[in-house]
Amino acid sequence: MTLWILFFFPHGFHKPDITPPVGSQNVRFFEAGGWQSFQYYYRIDNEPDICIEFAKKLMREHGFGEEISTEPFTSIPENSAYPAWFTPNEIDNGIMLLGDGFADAFIDTDSGRLYFQIWH
Repeated sequence: MTLWILFFFPHGFHKPDITPPVGSQNVRFFEAGGWQSFQYYYRIDNEPDICIEFAKKLMREHGFGEEISTEPFTSIPENSAYPAWFTPNEIDNGIMLLGDGFADAFIDTDSGRLYFQIWH
């Protein structure tokens, strides 16, 4: 069973623009935009390989996936704009996928949790 956490936006409630893979659990999604700013956060729990492929799909679908690099996860700067459930710094063992531009993904390879963000 998939649990959807929907958030209110100026134009109302909605689900993510790209449906998570089958079997995903604890799906969280947040999108907001303003003058010269955009925030897009997505979190799912699934098998690590599925999380990696879904992160790549998100990057490609949003135009940030021509050049995707992979690095070991270390940490990211804390940001008060993150939703309370967006906690990639809790990852002990993981990888980062860096897309061209403003897209990043952090995958916890122990628990199978994907954190994805687009920021501008």
